[in-house]
Amino acid sequence: MTFSNDDFFQANEAIAKVERSLSSERGNRDTPLLNEYLMGVISHLNEVLQDVHGKRSLDVKRKVMRSLGALIEQVGSQVTSVAPQVS
Repeated sequence: MTFSNDDFFQANEAIAKVERSLSSERGNRDTPLLNEYLMGVISHLNEVLQDVHGKRSLDVKRKVMRSLGALIEQVGSQVTSVAPQVS
């Protein structure tokens, strides 16, 4: 499965909406929201893949892998800061 431009557009809109809603809490930060929470997101995805909180179906794991790929495309070179977490 590949992601279309519409999928990325919708994801970017959702991230922007969350950033706007958290803007008063975050203040004037230069780092994009995704980069700020990248370690937590990667850790959560790894936990799902490794069945830390219970056995997950193969379909769920496939979705997580696609999501991980899309996340890496989105954050670009910033993923190198958490690359050891990507298992």
